[in-house]
Amino acid sequence: MDYRLKWDPDEYDGLDLIVVDPDQVWLPKLMIFNAVASDHANIVDKDEGQILLESTGQVNLGLQILQSTQCALRIEYFPYDQQVCPFFFGFQNLPDSIARLEVTGTAIYSYNTTTQWDILELTGNVSSGFIPDMTSKNKFDNVSVATFCLFLKRHPNYYIGTLIIPSTCLCLLAFMTFLAPPDCGERVSVGVSMVLGLTVFQLLMSDLLPISNESSILSDYLSTNFIFVVLTVPLSLGNMNLAYGDRTRDLPRWKWYRRLFLEYLPAVLFTPSLSQRLSNIRRTNKVTPQQQQLQLEDLEQTKVNGKTDEEKTKVKGPDVTEKIDDYDHQEVSYVT
Repeated sequence: MDYRLKWDPDEYDGLDLIVVDPDQVWLPKLMIFNAVASDHANIVDKDEGQILLESTGQVNLGLQILQSTQCALRIEYFPYDQQVCPFFFGFQNLPDSIARLEVTGTAIYSYNTTTQWDILELTGNVSSGFIPDMTSKNKFDNVSVATFCLFLKRHPNYYIGTLIIPSTCLCLLAFMTFLAPPDCGERVSVGVSMVLGLTVFQLLMSDLLPISNESSILSDYLSTNFIFVVLTVPLSLGNMNLAYGDRTRDLPRWKWYRRLFLEYLPAVLFTPSLSQRLSNIRRTNKVTPQQQQLQLEDLEQTKVNGKTDEEKTKVKGPDVTEKIDDYDHQEVSYVT
């Protein structure tokens, strides 16, 4: 309201509304305090828009502006996060005794949507703040400040399709190498290829992740997948060493250990147990069923009592003992 611009419509043939240029009337400097660029902080531009001047002294200026502001984001739940972005409007060095802001209502229109965010709510209120006064009488003065808060919700579908699903597929593909037999020389090379592929993938997709001192659930998930893929290489090496490595370091001789890895876990994982593998070995060497039962009982007793290789040779013969010992280690290798 500008009391200096009032007139009596009856003196001008009932004219109560005119259109004037912004540079013909006094306009306040309305600032956005959290604007990124200081030269664009003043949103009232005299070179844009037109003034609707009413006979009551009401000055109306409607502008469409594109403004860049600062908004602190919390990315702990990225990309399933919700943000609150405030906009602070106020006059430049005009106390509320001269100019005062009012918020009459807020609205969100259907066209104010983006491909990355959903606008949930828009709120507005007016408060008073203190700024240094330029006069010598008062050190500080009240300034009217209007605060609008925009509540946003991020669309996660883009990040699910470009980051989460490809990273999960690479991690699962790396663990699929354990389906190959231990004597397959491609297990380690495939694991290393998965590590390199996931590294290149994360480097290409690093620009999609927000930069912050706080860690998000998406970055933690990608880091966890990378650690799992890296672990497939030493696990494959250990598995191959267990199957075809040094036989002087024999398996532990505890009964629970042998039953866990040679009987129970094979049944759960649908792999042949030790007794089934021994039956195949003895069938190959044409051993009678009575001899198979005796050799199996003697083998279990040998593992428990810790008999030497010479004693095992006396019971089963050198050829069968060597195959049984190899299958004993390979069985644990297949299970693990």
